[in-house]
Amino acid sequence: MAASLLPAVPVRAAQEGALTSAVEEASEEAEEEAVETDRNAENGGNAENSGNAADGENFADDKEEAAKTRPDEDVESEMNAASTDSYIEGTLDPEVIDSDADRTEEDCDQAYEEYLSSLFQTGDGASVYSFGDGTYSRRNSLPERERAVYDEIEKALPDLAGGAREDANFQIPISALVDGYTDGQMFTWEELGVTLSGGAVTEADAQKGAEALKAKVSVDYALVRDALMADFPYETYWTDGGIAYGSFRYAYNQTGMKFSKDSIPVSLRVEYKFRGKDPYTIDVTKTGAGQKAADKARSIVEAAGDRSDYGKLKYYLNEICDLVDYNDAAASSGNPSETDDRGPWNLLYVFDGDPETKVVCEGYAEAFQYLCELTTFSSEKIEIASVTGQMNGGGHKWNLAHMEDGKNYLIDVTNCDEGAAGYPDRLFLVGCADYTDASHVFTVNGISYGYDADTRELFSEEELKLSDTDYSGKEKDAISLCANRLSLTGSIGVQYYIEMPEEVQQDPDTFVCFEVDGREQKKAASSGEKMTLTYPSTGKNVTVYEYTCEVAASQMTSDIHASVVQADAETTQLRTYSVKQYADNRLSQSGISDKEKALLQALENYGAYAQAYFNRNTDKPANAGLSDTDVSSIAAGDIQSYVKTTAGSMPGLSYYGSSLVLRSQTLLRHYFRLEDGHDIGEYTFRNETSGVLLQPVKTGSKNLFYVEISDRKANELNTAYTVSVQNAEGTSNWKLSYSAMSYAYDTLKGEGESEALQNLMRALVIYSDKAERYFDGSSTISHATTGENKLSGVPGDFYDMKLASAGTVARWESSLPQYVSVSEEGRVRFLKEGASWIKAYDADGNVLQTCLACVVGEDIPEGVDFFVIPQLYGEAGGGQNEEPEVGDSSAVLRDTVEKMKSSGISVLFLPQGNYRIYPTVSLPLLGGMTLIMQDGAKLHGIGSTEKNYNLICIRDVSNVKVIGGWIEGDLQRRTTSDTGGEGGMGIGIYGSDNVEIRNVKVSHCWGDGIYVGETPNKVPSTNVVISNCVSSENLRNNMSIVSAKQVRVEASSFTDTPSNGKDPMMGIDIEPNDAGTCRKITISNCTFRNNRQAGIGIITQNAAALADEITIDHCNLEDSFWNYSGTNVTLKGTSVGGEANLRRVVSVEDGTVFNEGTEAEDVLVAELNPAAAGAGSSYNSDGSMSASVAEDADARYGKVLRLKRTTTGSKKGGRSYSLSQLKTTDGQNLLKAGKEYRFVYSVKGSGEWGIQTSQTGWYGCLPESTDFKVGAVSYTAVSGSPCNLMITGKSLTSGMWLDLQWLRIYEVK
Repeated sequence: MAASLLPAVPVRAAQEGALTSAVEEASEEAEEEAVETDRNAENGGNAENSGNAADGENFADDKEEAAKTRPDEDVESEMNAASTDSYIEGTLDPEVIDSDADRTEEDCDQAYEEYLSSLFQTGDGASVYSFGDGTYSRRNSLPERERAVYDEIEKALPDLAGGAREDANFQIPISALVDGYTDGQMFTWEELGVTLSGGAVTEADAQKGAEALKAKVSVDYALVRDALMADFPYETYWTDGGIAYGSFRYAYNQTGMKFSKDSIPVSLRVEYKFRGKDPYTIDVTKTGAGQKAADKARSIVEAAGDRSDYGKLKYYLNEICDLVDYNDAAASSGNPSETDDRGPWNLLYVFDGDPETKVVCEGYAEAFQYLCELTTFSSEKIEIASVTGQMNGGGHKWNLAHMEDGKNYLIDVTNCDEGAAGYPDRLFLVGCADYTDASHVFTVNGISYGYDADTRELFSEEELKLSDTDYSGKEKDAISLCANRLSLTGSIGVQYYIEMPEEVQQDPDTFVCFEVDGREQKKAASSGEKMTLTYPSTGKNVTVYEYTCEVAASQMTSDIHASVVQADAETTQLRTYSVKQYADNRLSQSGISDKEKALLQALENYGAYAQAYFNRNTDKPANAGLSDTDVSSIAAGDIQSYVKTTAGSMPGLSYYGSSLVLRSQTLLRHYFRLEDGHDIGEYTFRNETSGVLLQPVKTGSKNLFYVEISDRKANELNTAYTVSVQNAEGTSNWKLSYSAMSYAYDTLKGEGESEALQNLMRALVIYSDKAERYFDGSSTISHATTGENKLSGVPGDFYDMKLASAGTVARWESSLPQYVSVSEEGRVRFLKEGASWIKAYDADGNVLQTCLACVVGEDIPEGVDFFVIPQLYGEAGGGQNEEPEVGDSSAVLRDTVEKMKSSGISVLFLPQGNYRIYPTVSLPLLGGMTLIMQDGAKLHGIGSTEKNYNLICIRDVSNVKVIGGWIEGDLQRRTTSDTGGEGGMGIGIYGSDNVEIRNVKVSHCWGDGIYVGETPNKVPSTNVVISNCVSSENLRNNMSIVSAKQVRVEASSFTDTPSNGKDPMMGIDIEPNDAGTCRKITISNCTFRNNRQAGIGIITQNAAALADEITIDHCNLEDSFWNYSGTNVTLKGTSVGGEANLRRVVSVEDGTVFNEGTEAEDVLVAELNPAAAGAGSSYNSDGSMSASVAEDADARYGKVLRLKRTTTGSKKGGRSYSLSQLKTTDGQNLLKAGKEYRFVYSVKGSGEWGIQTSQTGWYGCLPESTDFKVGAVSYTAVSGSPCNLMITGKSLTSGMWLDLQWLRIYEVK
């Protein structure tokens, strides 16, 4: 078995040669099988010796112009750095070209679809030039400078379109724009056409020179943009056409003028749905999905390469069913756009690895055909087609397979998936005994099929006719590889699960062979463990035999060539594989757990550092493609608890040192020096941990022996094994406790060790830690510190604090021991996600040092670096309203965010404490940023007179989280009594995507607690989640949604808008501005209480505005509910305690209850509205009552039935409806004897009105004159008795009136 050796570094110089010889001998015997270095040997018989042995810039003047500009401070700093005392710098105004290419979102979608088509056709996303051979290329007609810019951007288009590049910023070399230009070249004033007027350079001279210099690089960028989009319509699908370039900067002196930088920054703006952290950054997870899907499809075909033709088809069936689920919602919607042939989208959704993308039958069939089109079958006769028609009366798509026997068979991949009619393979390569011809329905395994007209026109009868029997060539390969798996239990290796006939497996002349780096591992086939493998997609069981190919740490990228060799048969070659290939495949899958992902990444890093140390396969490192390959944070102190220990003495034998052997297994070797006059047989060696006797092995060096602890599993590398030595008389006993981490500790602690060896040990430490986590052990080490005064770890970690202090530490203290505890000895334990301040005190109570210990988890990802704002101005405390009187965090918060732009750090952590910020300064969050506020952290708005602000501003960015803490506005600390303001927001979200606000309290804001809206250029916010939040006592609304799509508000409460607030004073106000849209809003499991106007209100102020698809799910509204203008509004399981002012009808489900008692289960059987109000007869009208259809005075409510008392008289007057004349929609009498009915109405007016029937008494109704009020009465129908429904005025006063908006009759269930 091949491995490699660490160089031996002896304990004592006098023994250097001896130990080196021993290692060399081991190398010869084991063929580079060991990593050997000796550590901390004992010197002499019993004395222990502790020595070691073995670009662009932000050119927007207004923050609202962020969508048109490309933020990047680096350019400005570089330019300033380039200036010297001998030059004066200047800047001409920035210029920005917006998207005048008239490219809409629909245009981008169409271009993306065409790009996907070309991607799946070519497999590599090759450009499909609209100008063919280039004759009609728009590039060819460009001027020279524009062509240079074009060429610079064009080189990046494949990577930008394919997800390999996220940065849409470009640097155009000036040398490409100016002939003969050299970097830093100076242009004289004469060359610039400037005559200096007084010897010195005036401001006018400089301005004229700058214009001349700028003219040398002047480019029509709009022309460039248009040419790129014309020549590459598909590869530019990701841009909306906006193009920007930076301010023109120059430097001059008395001699002349030069460019401040030798390149010009240019950027293309990214279309919203593909945008990353800013308008000029691409979200590569979206643009890379197509390439990932195409690669996945090709990898499936490659993996099937050794199978028979039948085996390949079966493999494709199983893979597709494993990859994708059936889209039941789309199939049942009846929407053709969801079910029609979607071409490349189907292939993307099958192979992209995203469990959220699902397909219907078209996707299954087209994916199967696509895999077959990529396949070279052994038989040239095999052809696979997709056909359409009906299955059991519904539209369907499936495959026809023309096999090598010349017959046609049906393959219905959709219905071979789990839970379908043909599961697992009843509809795979099947025929039909009763098949007549293509125009008739035929039955296969009890399921009816029929071709449609399109299929019958496309294919001949001969091509459609099915075999009268099922496919008979289903015999499996004699030998085939069914699966692979990575082995980390005892060794690093790849397990092969091979299907073969039992007689072959038992043949003593059959072997399974693995070749790695030219060396062979040969295993008897009969040694394979027999087991049953179950295919997840089909549930079918297959008998296989397991064999493992072991590889050394440095061989993770080496190809494993596997084969089955038989004495009397041709050798069967199995597919070539590697540890890295397995790891990369798993890492690319969406369902992988965080623990497995961390383990595989640590394994690849470990392999790469082993390659670097042993100089093996360094051209293809195991960690290629990983974003985090740095191990430098691991120090000896992280694993100091694993220092080796010894006890006792042993005359005649001395401990010489230990080594670590990195084969596929990780072994420990302990070396002993035998003194002259003694025999090794006098001593008994034992592994005390396992009780196993150890056999000493003589090395090539005189009197040097070693014993070996083998089969160390990945998750046991930190486990110390105790080796004991006893003499024959039993009078002496010596013990050594040692682990692989002991070796790593000595390596990291020792001086003079090579950096390569230390990095290898650091990688081993991390690998050990991740393996232990994966196999559900406790943690071995604390995680890397992220700064001098910061620690981070996961629950279960510990860390021994050794803070450098001016004095002796007398005690340790944790501010929040429920998250992180610290012992008297300074051992920090990480308990649950959160953070705590760890302080060291001297004997007099003085703080020697403070450290923040943070427990990572879901919100702070493991291994992520983070900024921490120090605890400021006292502690907030739970429920405390007091504000510190001094201090302002505004500057430090803003400065930290600015640092985050260039540092790559994406998490800002605010520990327990108070943070004061001036309202208009605000805290702007960046794309991809997470703000975490610990329990007890409060962000205060400093008292002011400002009427418009956002304490936290999330504007035109994506992938932002705000988690925890308390955000308190300045309402209680205002320096003015003005109550007219309404623009002060706690959290403002504007035109941003994928925003999550969780576990946050927002209160006392001058406007809204949370505001979800749009950017000035009308870009709405999308995919916003508000969960477990509290918003209360905000002046206008506790939350406003004014321009957004896909908003979820979950498990939150909205309470106590103040009585002196600003209208509309709601819990949640869904009110699209102008012609805006609020769509797909879901509010679930929320509480609304003491909101002045309504708990939830849905209102539009403009006829062009839209509030649509709004669901209120299991909420408790102690307040009113308004729906003045929302469409497709649904209440599920919701209780409305206040008035229900319903201008628009809402759907009620799942036990929804209004305060009048109308329940969701009641069935609506009839509705009277103003348009039909003329029906019926007047009751006691006698000229004293008028009834007419009129427009309500409030335009929001439209038409109403107006009843008005014109005179004072003895008769009540009103409107009567004969219920016996009312019919249900199916023509039946409305009321049925014995049934209970509920009459629900919406009215407003003056005086006392009521609703009654001729069989019931009076029901009072006192409507208000301002807004419609919902009420209800009940009635049980009596057999044979006629019944009238009457709306009457109880009082006899002239001028009283009633407006009836609608009246509905429900059958009570």
